[in-house]
Amino acid sequence: SIDLAENIYVSGTTGTRILEGDIATSPVGDFPALSGFQNFFGGGSSDAIVMKINRNGSLGYASFLGGNNSEFANDIAVDNLGNAYVTGSTASVNFPVINEFQEGVGLGLPDDAFVSKVSSSGLFLDFSATIGGVGNESGNGIVIDPAQNTYVVGFSDSIDFPVIDALNNFGLESNAFVAKIISDVTPPEIFQNFIQYLTEQQINPIEIYFDEEFYLENNVDVARFVQNGLFTNGLDHFINQGQFQGRNPSLLFDETTYLIENPGVAEAVNNNVFNSGFDHFINVGFFEGRDEKATAFDEGFYLASNPGVALAVENGVFNSGFEHFILFGEAEGRSGN
Repeated sequence: SIDLAENIYVSGTTGTRILEGDIATSPVGDFPALSGFQNFFGGGSSDAIVMKINRNGSLGYASFLGGNNSEFANDIAVDNLGNAYVTGSTASVNFPVINEFQEGVGLGLPDDAFVSKVSSSGLFLDFSATIGGVGNESGNGIVIDPAQNTYVVGFSDSIDFPVIDALNNFGLESNAFVAKIISDVTPPEIFQNFIQYLTEQQINPIEIYFDEEFYLENNVDVARFVQNGLFTNGLDHFINQGQFQGRNPSLLFDETTYLIENPGVAEAVNNNVFNSGFDHFINVGFFEGRDEKATAFDEGFYLASNPGVALAVENGVFNSGFEHFILFGEAEGRSGN
């Protein structure tokens, strides 16, 4: 799957898999995990894997996903914020579950379908749950709508597969299933609500404002450090050194401009209260709404410049042009004024 910034998301399986008598010879557990939410092999004969490949070809993150038995990942999708959604099957009693919506599933004997949402940073799971009954289940396909609702298709041979508002509430032998997982995310209507949403979701502003390709292209010394193995990637350098040196993380933030527009912050930086303007921004300024791009948004200009968006607002798909801009337009390179 590919996001709006042209980063690539891949799911799959690693380990020894027995299939029709043939045994794959891949060693178990030596998948090169990097900066992910699970950096160890869970056990059994296989684990699911999830990874992000940045637009420039560098590895954003790579992670195992599994418990003490076998997992297989069958499909992956990505939303407009860079969160990845994975589905597949698990036979583990300790498959990682977070904010699960069906208790008592995953007893380790038959397979259950699983659905997991990986944060945009790759560092944690927003939710991870299993779906199934007494028989076997597998999630085989997954898509996400603009409101971050999740749709999963797969198969089940359980007589007690959980059904809600079903077209068909019974089945014999193996049947297809389709499930919708409703998102608890409400699209932001104004900038203040957007800040509140990010705070509640524990999203670090650095996840939004850092651009790996921009950073390496504009800091050739850092690119050389990464190439020589001194830093894992540009983000690693920026977190540990670059932000304290006044380097810009992306086109979305300019250190000099921020300090000029916020003289109180500049004074605090000079007095070593903050290491840099960006240090202040990600810890304080962002949550105070000091991102001037949002306050300069022109609703009339945006709708006039994007008639398709105007039609979508008129038909109730979006509450406003600004809602579309926050969710899609800025990432698509559309101008807000």
